Amino acid sequence: MLQRSLSVWLASSCLLAGLPVASLAQSNPGFILIGPGGVRDRALNYHLDFEGKAGGFDRYRFNIRTSDLATAELQNLAVSEIQISYPNTFSGEFDPRRIELRVDRQSLRLRSATWVPQEQRIEIIPEQPVPAGKSMQVVLSNVRNPNYGGMFYFNCRIITPGATPLLRYVGTWVLSID
Repeated sequence: MLQRSLSVWLASSCLLAGLPVASLAQSNPGFILIGPGGVRDRALNYHLDFEGKAGGFDRYRFNIRTSDLATAELQNLAVSEIQISYPNTFSGEFDPRRIELRVDRQSLRLRSATWVPQEQRIEIIPEQPVPAGKSMQVVLSNVRNPNYGGMFYFNCRIITPGATPLLRYVGTWVLSID
């Protein structure tokens, strides 16, 4: 009896230990040991709604919190445009009609949302600049993930309103596609 109970316990613990925890792995940049250009210190949080399966459709939620803006200078600037660049190894597809910018959980009206696949870039321009000190979320719906998995660095830059608009680096979302 004891031997049978031990066998059942060992078999069930092996099954539980082997279950994937994909939803946890797709919700944050995780623990980054090293990365190009200081990514470790500037990793931004994100969430993939449908687990980031290769070849599948997904919704990316990229967070830009005020606390993510590394310097006080960035925290005190309004945002007139967000540019997201990604590596040329990312062969996924974006639907520019399904791009949102949210502030305080409210979707903002956009002047334009453009996907420029030749330059591996997404540009988001709200009708009105986002006031300084506001956290934002970029929601990319109806995204076709690449057919092959990997780790992809999506860089976020903002443009501030004014006579001399400057492109400023905010951080990087480190996406993992299965």
